[in-house]
Amino acid sequence: MFKPRLHLLTAILILLVSAPLMAVQLRDGHPNEVIVAKGDTLWDISGRFLQHPWEWPKLWKRNPSIKNPDLIYPGDRLSLTWVNGQPRLVRQGRRKKNSPIGIISLRELRAFLSRPYLLDDRAIENSGYIIAFREGTLIAGPGERAYARHLGSLEEDFEPSSTSTWRLPPGVTLPPGSGELPEGFRFVEGKPGKKVRRPTATHFDIVRPGDLYKDYQTGEVLGRVALYIGTAKLLRDDDPATIKITSTTMEVMQGDRLIPSTEKKIKNLYFQPGVPSQQVDGHIIDVPGGVNIAGQYSVVAIDRGAADGLEQGDVLLVNTSQRRIVDRFAPRNRDESEFPENRNMWGEAIVTLPEESAGKIIIFRVFHRVSFGLISSATRSIKSGYPVHSP
Repeated sequence: MFKPRLHLLTAILILLVSAPLMAVQLRDGHPNEVIVAKGDTLWDISGRFLQHPWEWPKLWKRNPSIKNPDLIYPGDRLSLTWVNGQPRLVRQGRRKKNSPIGIISLRELRAFLSRPYLLDDRAIENSGYIIAFREGTLIAGPGERAYARHLGSLEEDFEPSSTSTWRLPPGVTLPPGSGELPEGFRFVEGKPGKKVRRPTATHFDIVRPGDLYKDYQTGEVLGRVALYIGTAKLLRDDDPATIKITSTTMEVMQGDRLIPSTEKKIKNLYFQPGVPSQQVDGHIIDVPGGVNIAGQYSVVAIDRGAADGLEQGDVLLVNTSQRRIVDRFAPRNRDESEFPENRNMWGEAIVTLPEESAGKIIIFRVFHRVSFGLISSATRSIKSGYPVHSP
């Protein structure tokens, strides 16, 4: 009598185990072959074949005989085939010599990838800063000189012969057990040690400390926004040092901070779409640029990062926030004593509207507790406070 139940449980377990291995869902009217063109992105190509572009790793067949098999180049011919009943996309022919395509267009994102945008208060406190411009100037722009302090790390600077020593004059000996120096002793002292700042860079990003980023639900501080102001290069190392402002997005002011340039520290730009390694539930906490509403191809900040399992290329779904509204049509004499929270202080019925799909985000830069993502698609305007979830 237990065999049918056992068979049912076995079938359920098999389905649960094999679910991740099931074939991906292809898009209706998908092509059987594409030739990658310059300007294509991995997200665009994924969308031509798949209903859910973040399932790309399940579709893409890596070729172990090709160096960097994950990368796709303009000129590559991609063909859809079937292996063991599952769709696979394979590369055909010889690739041309070009730069590989990225998951999304990097033209608008390069600045976000190369700029700090998030710093902790300790990093800001220990960074260099601008103290003055030429006489009579309160703000500065490109091409102008400025004076700055604390551009490098503080280090001890001692000469090899700087150790202080006592030396006996010729013909004078120290009496045994004497606790005092006899007459004639002299103190020979080298150059005194001093602390100097050694510049760690010659090119700097100019930033201005901004607002704090906080967890949307708990209010925990996650970091401070570093507003990008411009760039500068070191002309003379001294205290104060002389710098030249090389580019700006807004006027440079006294007190603006200087941190070593991150332009050459951009991480790998050629990552694939995918889903987080663990369940992620967070909120949009900012739309950089001083606006409150975002749309397709806007950049947003969320209150989840590497500590929560996020990586470059991860895709998150954006939903609208739940809304509580008054049901003006509910009868007032209806007994809802079991659900007292469903009525307000005036006895009006309160209804909570569910979350609705609003768009998708591709994560392109990850900090420890905060990440930045690009809205790859949007079905409505997206606001700060909207929840985000793993697909």
